[in-house]
Amino acid sequence: MGNLKIYNGSEWVNIAAAHTHDPSVTGSILSGGSTDGQVLVWRDSANAWSGETLNLVTSHSGLTDLQSNPEENSDHDNRYLAAVQSGTPTLPASPVTGQLWYDTDAVATGSSIKQTHKKMLYVTSPVAGDEFPLMTVPFNCTITRISYMVDTGTCVFNLEERPESAPFTTGTNIFGSDETAYSAVSATTTFSNATLDENDWLYYSGVSVSGTPTKLVIGVTFTED
Repeated sequence: MGNLKIYNGSEWVNIAAAHTHDPSVTGSILSGGSTDGQVLVWRDSANAWSGETLNLVTSHSGLTDLQSNPEENSDHDNRYLAAVQSGTPTLPASPVTGQLWYDTDAVATGSSIKQTHKKMLYVTSPVAGDEFPLMTVPFNCTITRISYMVDTGTCVFNLEERPESAPFTTGTNIFGSDETAYSAVSATTTFSNATLDENDWLYYSGVSVSGTPTKLVIGVTFTED
């Protein structure tokens, strides 16, 4: 997909990047409907091509003797490209402010928002040697924070990344060293392995317990890559 560009008097800019709405203009710019041949342009009261306010105007309204060669234009102000080119258009020579150009070589840019997710995981009556899956992820992601606590006593544990194809094979530890959960919330943002691949499993690995905790709660925050 190319980009529709407009010449602002000094350079070509993408229409999407150039569009700003004048708050003094109220109502719908399309309230009167539209007809064949209308295009969107920028204009204000002083200069119809200044780029300040978005309005609808009729393409080439009232113009006569429109030619494909700019030198032959008698009543045409040359704000539009002189002709539709059959091949890939090149940068128009000597553009004027307000001239439109569809650049088929350009790649339309966009942005995506990386979603952040948080999962609350629960282990009942953890004991030393526990080993089981807690969750799986549907996309490549990066763990940014893990919080944890027990209701009483302490619990030493680690989490492992394991591939879906080998969930019962020892994986890669998330924490650089085993973490200890207390009856007050602890949290860390530092990991020896923070990245998970699509469909990876996050495994719980219990190391030791004291004081007979009956609840271990783990919060995992991760962001899509």
